[in-house]
Order: sequence, then C-alpha cells, then structure tokens
Amino acid sequence: MASTAALVAAVCVVLLHSSMGQQPAATSPSPSDCPSQCTSMCTNRCQSLNSDPSNCDSAQNVYNGCFTECTKDCKGSSCAHLSCEMGSCSDTCHNACARNCCESCTSAAQHVTYGCTTTANNVKQYCMPNCQDDCVKLNCTSGSPPPMA
Repeated sequence: MASTAALVAAVCVVLLHSSMGQQPAATSPSPSDCPSQCTSMCTNRCQSLNSDPSNCDSAQNVYNGCFTECTKDCKGSSCAHLSCEMGSCSDTCHNACARNCCESCTSAAQHVTYGCTTTANNVKQYCMPNCQDDCVKLNCTSGSPPPMA
C-alpha cells in the first residue's frame, strides 16, 4: 500500500513539474459572441466614416467662403459686395461681378451641403446594416472564428 501511495505521489510531482510555467492555451471567443463582435467592429468602422450630418458645413458657411474668394477679383465698390445675400442675388447685388459670384456660390453652397448631408445619411443608413449582415454571414455562420473588434 505504501508503494502505491509513493507511486501516486511521484506521478503527481511529475505532472505538476511538467505543467509549471505553462500558460493555459488561448481560447478563441465562442461562436455565440460572434454577432456582438461583428456589431462592435462595424460600429468602429462606420463611425470612422463621416456619418454625422451635423459635421457638414451649413450652406451659409459654404456660401460665405465661396463668395469671399470669388469677389476678390471684382472691381467696384466693396460695399456692393456686402449687399449680396445668398439666394436673392438679383435683388440685392448691385455689382455685376458680385452678382455672378452670388449666383454661383448660392448654387455651389446648396449642392455641397446637400451632397454632404445626403452622403452622411446614406452612410448611417446603409453602413451598419450591410457591415453587420456581411460580417455575420462571412464569420458567424460559416464556422470561421469571430472577427476581432
């Protein structure tokens, strides 16, 4: 009986010694975590895009910058330049050059602002669902390991 106890003790010492200093094997996240990891990854990816329409300049800011640059080459009274208002150029501009700048910059401001807000809304509307769907299809249902966020 004493020899059996000694043998068991010896086996335990050998096993203990052989496992010392070894780290447990890294485990990959479980497949049930996959959809939440997709959500986290897609949130980071989609937020890095301009998906906030409030980041777009206002039409008035775009117009002001455009009009200031455009009218630098206009001749005539600088006061005439100040009377031009976005959207009502023919009524307020008394300088032909400034009126042309006003009309061009009004149009540009509307296009730039519309383009920015439309793009931002499209990113918000389409990026997250498409990213999430693709991630789940390609990773969670195919047996591949979940993506790392």
